[in-house]
Amino acid sequence: NIPAGMVTGVFASLSTGTVNFVWTRNLELDIASYVVFVSTYSCNFTLKQETGTVPQPSIYQKKVLFNHTGLTGGTTYYYQVINRDFSSNQSIFSAEISEFVTGISPPSAPTGFYGIALSTVSIKWEWSITAPATYYNIYNNADNSLLTTLDGTGTTSWIEIGLSSNTQYSRYIKAGNAGGLSGSSASVYKYTLAYPPETLNAVSVSSSQIDLSWSYSGATKYEVWYSTVGSLYRNIASTVTSPTLTYNHTGLTPGVTHYYWIKAVNGEDITN
Repeated sequence: NIPAGMVTGVFASLSTGTVNFVWTRNLELDIASYVVFVSTYSCNFTLKQETGTVPQPSIYQKKVLFNHTGLTGGTTYYYQVINRDFSSNQSIFSAEISEFVTGISPPSAPTGFYGIALSTVSIKWEWSITAPATYYNIYNNADNSLLTTLDGTGTTSWIEIGLSSNTQYSRYIKAGNAGGLSGSSASVYKYTLAYPPETLNAVSVSSSQIDLSWSYSGATKYEVWYSTVGSLYRNIASTVTSPTLTYNHTGLTPGVTHYYWIKAVNGEDITN
């Protein structure tokens, strides 16, 4: 049995964590397969290991393809290819080629980013886990400044504090790993809650009317709530748009005690 001829025309290219091979198909009729050997040391045949076998393709296919996946970043890989025929004879090694794998690729941009107003001075920002991120950066959309870096693959939220009441904030997030940063998520806009008024005054001006007034608290609107039986059963009487700070409650039943509350509404129509 005569060994097969040496594999020629071997070419390699690099994509995300993968070395992609192509070489010229051997035209000998008894070729059964091709074997790719790899090592992290150049010209060291004893350390080369088989990393894949490719069957001889159709006679209509002039090139043979193979992909070496799951590689480690920051490493140079050295490759050679042989032929094997149906009698297990094999050719000599092809010329050695090498590829340097620069590292893992950055993650994709995070998805599911949104905000929840927790109080008048805080917002909770949340997002979906982004594999293979190892940290997240949150940015101020107004000037693209970095607000915080959060470590951990399982981190999916951050509470931002020290904010102003009834104020709109816009943020976006990027995921990162050893390969760098992802693109930006969609920008999210969220208001903090508004402060309720500190003072509320009620004056009975007739047997069927009570006039209300309250202090300004920076809210966009104010909801006027009342009850005739205490705090458990409240009804909304009206919504007043700032800067109006008064409301006249008319059509009341004489001799009935009324209880009142004012709720603050922020720029996103969320009450507090």
